[in-house]
Amino acid sequence: MKKLITLLLLAATVSLANAQQPDSTRNATNKAETEDTIICTDEETPAQFPGGEEALYAFLFNNLIYPQKAKNYDHQGKVIVAFDVEKDGSLSNIRVKRSVSRELDAEAVRVVSIMPKWKPATLKGEIVRSLYRLPIHFALQL
Repeated sequence: MKKLITLLLLAATVSLANAQQPDSTRNATNKAETEDTIICTDEETPAQFPGGEEALYAFLFNNLIYPQKAKNYDHQGKVIVAFDVEKDGSLSNIRVKRSVSRELDAEAVRVVSIMPKWKPATLKGEIVRSLYRLPIHFALQL
C-alpha cells in the first residue's frame, strides 16, 4: 500500500552550541530535572539508537502515523523532541522543544515513547545520562 505522506528525517545530534541556546520555555523545575544530564562534549560518545542512525530512521518511518486531523488542516513542519537517555538506555523526560501543532507534537512524543532502549552515552569511559534532541519533519505529499 502506498503511503500518503512523506516523512523527512534529519540527522539527530546533540551539540554543545545547540543544547546551550536559550530556551524561553525553561523554568526552575525543568532546570532542576536536568541538572545531572550531560550535554555532549568532545570527550563523550553520544547516546545512540540501537543499530545506529539508519535504524532510527527506519523505526520512525515504520511507526509514525500522520494524524488525520493534521492532514485535514494541512499541518506540516518540524517537531523537535528532546529527551534524556538514562544510564540503562531507557528514555525519560520526553518533551516537545519546538511545536508545530497539538496533533503532530503528540505523535512525535508517542513514537519516541515506544522506542527501544538506546545505547547510553559515555564520558571518559563512564556511562552517563545524556540529553538528545530529535527533529522530526512532517510533510504532506502533493
